[in-house]
Amino acid sequence: MVENQSPESTISTISAEEENLPEADIHGTVLYVSPASTDVTGFISVWFDLKELLGEKAFGGDTVHFSIDVLQIKEDQATITMNIYEETSGSTSLTPIATELLSKNTWTTVEGSTTVPNLNSLQLQSYLLGIKASEPATLDFYIDNLKLEVVHNQEGGAI
Repeated sequence: MVENQSPESTISTISAEEENLPEADIHGTVLYVSPASTDVTGFISVWFDLKELLGEKAFGGDTVHFSIDVLQIKEDQATITMNIYEETSGSTSLTPIATELLSKNTWTTVEGSTTVPNLNSLQLQSYLLGIKASEPATLDFYIDNLKLEVVHNQEGGAI
């Protein structure tokens, strides 16, 4: 499910109980997003392919609400952004849809919404949801419980 991750990141699936993470009883298995090397110069991030995740659940014009739990255990405070990346045959865009301040050793739910483009468009090559460390840019973090809720666009008016 992880797609198009930045080259600076590695993704590992771990059992929280083994790592003695906070609230391990709730967050039993998590994805750990960490630097790929000690020479990291870019942002640490993880990406999900929304064309695959949404499939036939959403259509152009619908709104999708995302939430994901994020934990960091190194900094007193750190910032994470949730982003939508769209690539068409003519352009790319990266749109932040949420920013959240994380406190050390505390799971925080990051939530954001976006309007879905036409997923069947031949022009739409990539449509991704990303969680990215912003400050510090090389922060490693844990994620769990990605959820999405589709709100369908109601075409037309009252009869």
